[in-house]
Amino acid sequence: MNDPNVRILDRQDIFPKDDFYSKGHIPNSIRMPTSAIKGMKVDVQEMLILKDLVKFLEEKGVSPDDHIVLVGWSKRLPATTHVFWALDVLGYKKMSILDGGIDKWKAENRQVTKKEFKSAKEIQAIFASKGLTPDKHLSFTSVRGCFGTVDYFAARLLNYPNVSVYDGAWIEEINATTLWKQDRHPRPRHQLRTPK
Repeated sequence: MNDPNVRILDRQDIFPKDDFYSKGHIPNSIRMPTSAIKGMKVDVQEMLILKDLVKFLEEKGVSPDDHIVLVGWSKRLPATTHVFWALDVLGYKKMSILDGGIDKWKAENRQVTKKEFKSAKEIQAIFASKGLTPDKHLSFTSVRGCFGTVDYFAARLLNYPNVSVYDGAWIEEINATTLWKQDRHPRPRHQLRTPK
């Protein structure tokens, strides 16, 4: 990929000891470690730290004017969709996810293409069966928030206008409950946060 307007962010290396990028990556791709996208915030691990992400993108010369192609393992899709969500929060508009992940790309030795997911019609049917319609505000969550970005990505594919991810997720709720039990103070009520 030699197009100067396309920047490839590689999310193969999720854990600190991972070394997949050095063993094979798409030419001109940029290794994006987890530390560039997640950190500790409000005593919750794996929260989005926007200032760290902005610093990483600036250092690598990635801008909102670029078309960003996100690359990761198909079996580790949340690591890739988490970046999609974070860039969306920052206002990036031109983003794609590698078709089938880096594993399929390596197996087939093919060029970078866009997404491979269920069709928009299939996703729409799944959402509709759960009562998830475009007129509602949808906030996705999971244990740490990262897996919630998969559903967020699907909703964005459908052009749902009002979606968010509760980044603190269940871990933040568990921590708040534990502190409440230990301190015997009235437990604060949490509100879902829409990232800015």
